Amino acid sequence: MSTRLKVSPSKVAAWHNCPRAFLFRYIQRPRVPRLVWAHNSFGVSVHNALKAWWELPLAERRPAAARALVESAWIGAGFRDSQQSDEWRARAGEMTEAYLIGVDPTLEPVGQERMLGFITDTLVIEGRIDRIDERDGRYVIVDYKTGKGVPGSDEARSAEALALYALMVQRTLKKDCTRVELHHIPSGIIAAWDHTERSLDEHLNRVESAAADIRRAQDTLASVDDDAVDAVADDLFPPNPGKLCGYCEYLEICPTGQATSQRVKPWAALRDPAE
Repeated sequence: MSTRLKVSPSKVAAWHNCPRAFLFRYIQRPRVPRLVWAHNSFGVSVHNALKAWWELPLAERRPAAARALVESAWIGAGFRDSQQSDEWRARAGEMTEAYLIGVDPTLEPVGQERMLGFITDTLVIEGRIDRIDERDGRYVIVDYKTGKGVPGSDEARSAEALALYALMVQRTLKKDCTRVELHHIPSGIIAAWDHTERSLDEHLNRVESAAADIRRAQDTLASVDDDAVDAVADDLFPPNPGKLCGYCEYLEICPTGQATSQRVKPWAALRDPAE
């Protein structure tokens, strides 16, 4: 048996989004300037504040505590200026407090930022889960979202990452886990889906199919002479131009991406508070 390929939900998503960016990120690793995005800073800050909230003693787990936790966790990188950063820090505190009003502080999470994984005949699959709850004897996957788009049940159903997280819990922690939830912090909306074993297997089959394509492309690239790499890479790792090109860290070395998009501002993806 060949060596198992190691993948994560983000690695598989990168392949689906753009094989050319996958080539750069995971194989060739060219030196490019590090990009810092305000929406990532915002999201990480909120995630860290929520994690810290659950780590408070139960008596201190009040929604109002969220604002101070956001202040402590705040990452100001990527914003247009300090004023914009301050505005979004305040917004983050408000929305995190509002979200926590609907959360039962006595329901201790089974895990936060929990790293889990499992193996198949061909893969090692690993990932980090935002939160794992236990409800009525069953484990539930909770994934925080802080972006513009408000998720629905279809997104929860189709999310490969959530399905893989559920399988990680089943196979590693040996617990019943079929429910997955997307918690959209800006709106307070929770999009949920209850998987069946069949639907989880379907997700896993798609991941294994994508991984087979990744392995085939990697092995073929590794087998050609150095002077043929560029020509072969065009076929094995084709660019997938689209609206995400403006956010791609490799835009400046990707002619196809440059023909499609211009580099967007680091704060372009922030949600308009008035929406």
